[in-house]
Amino acid sequence: MIDTLIQLTASDAVQKLRSGDISPLEMIAAAEKRISKIEPAINALPTLGDGRQSGTSESPSILHVSPESAAGGDLGIIKTGDKIKIDLNKRRVDVLISNLEFKKRRSKRKVKQLNNQTPWQELSRLTVGQLEDGACIKTRSMYTNIVEKKGTPRHSH
Repeated sequence: MIDTLIQLTASDAVQKLRSGDISPLEMIAAAEKRISKIEPAINALPTLGDGRQSGTSESPSILHVSPESAAGGDLGIIKTGDKIKIDLNKRRVDVLISNLEFKKRRSKRKVKQLNNQTPWQELSRLTVGQLEDGACIKTRSMYTNIVEKKGTPRHSH
């Protein structure tokens, strides 16, 4: 089974995980076997993400790439097999493709329209910025120095 799994593309692996055809543990075992075949000296699986993750405490991880791919960030143009350079001191992650290929992928990128399942998702998506800006409410500057800008707030008790 694992020998079959190591041949899957990333998209096929995700589809099998979501459908329940394979378990996360089987996928991890397949990833470890694939890595050991390619480079036996590698003993950890680094992860990159544009949102919350769990279970990555034992591997080198960059958890907050920004802007997130759902908002059109460039993490969404990376393909299986792309080489990536990570420079922790410069706080950079670069995909090692030509500028021409980068521009081509960017021009073909399609950002999905997200469907809000709750009013809270809608409010969050409409008002909260990306992690690079602190994931803060975008209108926060309107509410600094309130007394100077808007007068003393009403007493609410």
